[in-house]
Amino acid sequence: MEQRDYLLREIEKMGVLIRAFFGIFSGTDNREVTEPAASLAELKSTMLSETGFDLDTFISLEEADKQDYISGFVGFNVLNVELLADLLTNISRQVDLPGRQTYLKAALHLYSLCNISDKTYVFARENKIHELTRLIESDGCV
Repeated sequence: MEQRDYLLREIEKMGVLIRAFFGIFSGTDNREVTEPAASLAELKSTMLSETGFDLDTFISLEEADKQDYISGFVGFNVLNVELLADLLTNISRQVDLPGRQTYLKAALHLYSLCNISDKTYVFARENKIHELTRLIESDGCV
C-alpha cells in the first residue's frame, strides 16, 4: 500500500510541476512574461532541479530513446506525458525556427506515446496530432 501511495504522490507531483511550468512559460500564472529565452532557461533549470528531468537531453534523444527516458521517471503517466507534450507545443510557439521544429517533433512523439499507452481514442489528442503534423509539414521539416 505504501508503494502505491508513493507512486500516486509522484504522479500528482509531476502533474503539478508540469502545470506550474506551463503557467510560468505561457504567462498564465499571473507573473509578467519575461523574454522567451529567459522563460525557457528558467523552465529547464526548474525541471532539472525539481524532477531530475533534463529537457535538453530529452529533446536531443532519438525517438526510440525518448520513451526509455520518460519511463525512467516515476511520475509520468499518460496524462502527465500529454501535459509535457502540451508544454513542448507551447514552447515551440516561442523559439526560433530550427528549435521550433525540434520541439514540435518531440511533442508529436509524446502524443503518439500517449496513444500507444492509453489505448483510448481521444479526439482532443488526435486534433493536437493533426495540428502538429500540419505545422511540421508547413515548416518543411518532414
